[in-house]
Amino acid sequence: MPTPKPETRTGAPWSTETGQSVNAVNAAVQAKVVPRIVAEHFRRGLVRTYLYELIDAENSGGTAHGGFGLLDYEGTPRPSFHAIKNVLSLLKDPGAAFTPAALDYTLTGADAGGFKNVQSVLLQKRDGRFYLVIWQEVRGWNAKTKSVIENAPQAVTLTLKTAVKSARLFSQDAAEPLETKAAPSELTLKVPDSLMIVELTPAS
Repeated sequence: MPTPKPETRTGAPWSTETGQSVNAVNAAVQAKVVPRIVAEHFRRGLVRTYLYELIDAENSGGTAHGGFGLLDYEGTPRPSFHAIKNVLSLLKDPGAAFTPAALDYTLTGADAGGFKNVQSVLLQKRDGRFYLVIWQEVRGWNAKTKSVIENAPQAVTLTLKTAVKSARLFSQDAAEPLETKAAPSELTLKVPDSLMIVELTPAS
């Protein structure tokens, strides 16, 4: 279960090189895995994560050393590029350090795998808005059959004891919200195996 207070990071460790090659999976699965890597590293206490790599360094075809880029060798963005761009655009909050407030909430009701598979991180911006990043940390590719594993969304109930003025649900794949609710005290989330972001604006 997540802690009610937003996560903060002030020191080491770093992840200096990580990613997922489209030569090992496919572009759609890479787009799910790469943002999850960044979120999971932060959840585990890493202050910075460096993705390998922005653009393929060479036209390496199907080799194990290629295909890690968010853009291919010719500079064409892959779905992972758009996913990372959307997440960063939504969560960015440049400025001086501040002390985040607390959000009183609970997450309940995950299906098979429970909260072993459903992970989350709570963040807050300087304007007071909270961001609950939640996802399924599960395999999305069968290496033996070289095929996508279709993971059903997990049903999770977000219960809010802190009053909020509004809630907006975002997918990592779109800049616009999927859904907006006014003053909810409870939300039913269908958590995918990619990042879902719940923006919560406090009532006060």
